[in-house]
Amino acid sequence: DDNPKYQVKIKLPNSRRIRKSTGITNHRDAIRFAEDLYYDLKAKQRNGEEINPVKFSKVFKEWVRYREMRGQDSSYTAEDIRGAEIHLLPSLKDKDIRKIGFDEIIEHFEKRQKEIPAPAVSTLNKDKRWLRHLFLFARNKNLIDTIPEVPAIRVKGRPVSRPNFTRDEYH
Repeated sequence: DDNPKYQVKIKLPNSRRIRKSTGITNHRDAIRFAEDLYYDLKAKQRNGEEINPVKFSKVFKEWVRYREMRGQDSSYTAEDIRGAEIHLLPSLKDKDIRKIGFDEIIEHFEKRQKEIPAPAVSTLNKDKRWLRHLFLFARNKNLIDTIPEVPAIRVKGRPVSRPNFTRDEYH
C-alpha cells in the first residue's frame, strides 16, 4: 500500500497509552487530527471523565469466550451465559466495569425485583453468582483492581423459581 494511513500514539499522565488510526493518508492532516485528539483527551481527563472506558459488554463477551473455551459442563455453561445475557447485560452493558460499584449493583437488583413476574430469590442469587464470576474474570485480566461487594438479597414473599426466559418468551 503506497498510501498508508497514519497512526497516533498518545500518553497522558496517569493514563494508559492510546494508539489509534487517524484514517488519514495526508501527513499534515494526520498531525492536525493527532493534536485535536490530544487536546480532546486532555480535556476529558481534566474533567474527570474516563479516557479508556472498559465497557461491561466487552468484558462480558470475553467472559463468554472464556467460559465456552474452558470446557466445563456445557449445559451449565450455556445456562450461565444465557441467564447473564438476559438479566445482567441489559442493565450494565454500557457501564465502565471499573466504575461499577455497590450502588450500581443495588440499582440493578432493585430493577430486577420490580419486574413482573418478580424473580425468585434463587434467580437473584444466580445473578449474584454471575456478577461475582464476571468481576473475578475482570480482576484476573487486570481490568479492575478489586471486586465490588455484591449485596445480600432480601425479597418479600417466596416467588417460585423459573427457567431463564426473556419477558417475551415468558408471556
